[in-house]
Amino acid sequence: RNDARIAALGLGQSCFEGAMYTFVFMWTPALKSVSETQAEATGTAPLGETTSSYLGLIFAVFMVCVMIGSSCFKLFSVRREILYKIPLYMHATAFFSMAMVTIFLEQKTIVYTMFLLFECTVGV
Repeated sequence: RNDARIAALGLGQSCFEGAMYTFVFMWTPALKSVSETQAEATGTAPLGETTSSYLGLIFAVFMVCVMIGSSCFKLFSVRREILYKIPLYMHATAFFSMAMVTIFLEQKTIVYTMFLLFECTVGV
């Protein structure tokens, strides 16, 4: 009952879930540039050339990444001796991907790639 490993796992999972829910609300604005957001607000954005035109496709790719993460977990969990390390690697990868987003926020290709990596950790 007083196992510190259970408390650490709960804390880590809570932090991960918090990051995941923050991601759910912030991924759309994070993929838009400031000029794109202003153009959409004023109605001067060309049709079909904004991030908003591709949100469904982007979301679908996110869901594929979740499935890839789930498949990776199946592959990694075959070896029982590393099973307890999977959450450590998952949390480290999620932290790395979100740290890269904060550092390279203006470079949308990097942001999108890190979002895909984060979604893979969600699947794990």
